[in-house]
Amino acid sequence: MFRPQFSIAGLLGVVTFVAVACAALVKPSEWWASILVTTTVVAIVAAGLSAWFHRGPRRNFAASFTVVGAAYLWLVFGHAFSATMGARLLTTFHVIGQSLWTCILAAAGGWIAAHWHARRRCGPVVGHSTPG
Repeated sequence: MFRPQFSIAGLLGVVTFVAVACAALVKPSEWWASILVTTTVVAIVAAGLSAWFHRGPRRNFAASFTVVGAAYLWLVFGHAFSATMGARLLTTFHVIGQSLWTCILAAAGGWIAAHWHARRRCGPVVGHSTPG
């Protein structure tokens, strides 16, 4: 069975994300909004490049992070949907919240893809008999 493993660096990244999110939500401003939107877009582009150059679970995580994150950003900030759909999505508080939700949903999509990849690799191989 697949058990998620967390590194110290990964946990430090989560703690940093939560700290920045709390700071941005306590004192929202245009500065925080621009920093978080820029960071979110950079993270999605970096994940896309990572999906291009890596293999295995890292590629699955990065590809799913890119697809889910870009799709959510497009739904929220895209010109075609901003007037009609953007107000009806789960998060409607403002740009900071949208950027944070984008990162959270993208990471969840990546973790789900990495989990499916690990389950597929740990399962029985079709066409091979088991010893015994």
